[in-house]
Amino acid sequence: MIKKRLLYMIIISFLILSFVILCIAAKNYNAVALRGHFDLAEYPLYEDTLPDNRKIGLLPDAETAAIEANKLWKEVYGREFHGRISVKYDDNNGCWLVSGELSLFDFLFFPNAIIKEDGTVLSIWLGQF
Repeated sequence: MIKKRLLYMIIISFLILSFVILCIAAKNYNAVALRGHFDLAEYPLYEDTLPDNRKIGLLPDAETAAIEANKLWKEVYGREFHGRISVKYDDNNGCWLVSGELSLFDFLFFPNAIIKEDGTVLSIWLGQF
């Protein structure tokens, strides 16, 4: 009887711990984090099925850049990104690097975009794990 009770307590503890971990992960859903600076010269410019000279609107801050990049990813790749989004800025070229980070919700889907402040899309690609 004691062994069964111990087993039930272990199972219930595991379920509670799993629930807490999922709640913490869900709290970061679509969180935007400004991660510092990047240098545009260090990134190759890819383009996945976008019309030339595409503009998506002014991007005055990191949060707007993340929102617009997510709309762009949905248009190009057919799905939104639901995990944490990292945003970096290049002061010299006035560009945002927006990247999806590893998440429970978007396993192996790492979208990236480089977009100028005026909304010109310079590059969009899927990263690899």
